[in-house]
Amino acid sequence: MDFFKKIKAKKEEARSQAEQKNLVAIVEKRLKAKMLPAIEEPKPSEPGASAREYYEYALSAKDRSELFFVAFWLIAEFYFQNKGMGEEYVNKAVTVFQQLIRSYFTSNYSKRSKAEILGEYFNADEAQLRICSLYCLDLHQPDKALPYYGNFSESFPGSKYAQYCQDQNKVIKENLKDKDALDIYLRADYEYGHQRYTQARDGFQEVVKKFADSKLALHAKMRLGDIFFFQEKDIKSATQEYEEVVEKWGVDELTSRAVYQLGDCYREQKEWAKAIEFYGQYIMDTGTKFRVDFAKYYMALCHEYLGHWDEAEAAYQGVLAMEKGYWLEKAAKRVEEIKDARERGTLELLSETLRVRGS
Repeated sequence: MDFFKKIKAKKEEARSQAEQKNLVAIVEKRLKAKMLPAIEEPKPSEPGASAREYYEYALSAKDRSELFFVAFWLIAEFYFQNKGMGEEYVNKAVTVFQQLIRSYFTSNYSKRSKAEILGEYFNADEAQLRICSLYCLDLHQPDKALPYYGNFSESFPGSKYAQYCQDQNKVIKENLKDKDALDIYLRADYEYGHQRYTQARDGFQEVVKKFADSKLALHAKMRLGDIFFFQEKDIKSATQEYEEVVEKWGVDELTSRAVYQLGDCYREQKEWAKAIEFYGQYIMDTGTKFRVDFAKYYMALCHEYLGHWDEAEAAYQGVLAMEKGYWLEKAAKRVEEIKDARERGTLELLSETLRVRGS
């Protein structure tokens, strides 16, 4: 008897899952066709599983099932994707995303990893990020985004957005008084994050031009340097931006990355001595271990180009002393190659190989 009960239960479960998938497909189709009803005034029920019935299921669900979260996600996305319709749609998007987040953290799903939760239909961290975006870019109320940025890392420690949210929280907190500058900066940073670099560059340049003495100008110039260096491959312009950051604001935890980037800029321009100077300064001044192994490795490489073999070997040994890092294997190999070449008296040949290889 138990055996047949189990078979029946499995069949019912399979049927339920099939119905849910069908319901999701119907609502997604309506979403794309912009037929999803407003929350306050749903359209009359239609035959079959209509969007109204879908939303009503979400409101009445007691178990906070997968379907419950998918319902709210799709409804919130509808308003988010159509926020150009006006402030009413923006506010509705915020409301539904907030309801979604509250429900998520009172459910068992919040105790699982994101990948386990709802797959392609709903990611809780993206819902919270949407709220931040709406407050900052559409409602122009960045102060209301702070609680969501502030607890993001704690709520979603494994999220790919955690560091970004931590940085945004700090930028907004420090610059709330410069509302006009902050508004332009956040818009430009949004474009930057979506790889629309021309629009981002225009926005960052506007911040620098109009608010030259604000702390946001520092952030903007860092972003400009990154756009020139990584996207446009304009190394000279990138060098200028990073140099102005260091000259105007000095070197601290925030600007130390500009020092590191200057090392990269001069290395790209084959100005080995200058690159060594900035890598060395970064290693001495940085308050973190971020990319220190890169700085030591590239400094060693620059010493090689200059024929400074003792200094190169010492820098490679510095990489190895870190025990962890991207360059450990290559640094170890290079130390052995230098020792072998020194014993054989072929350091010049090793140097020539480096120049030919161009690495």
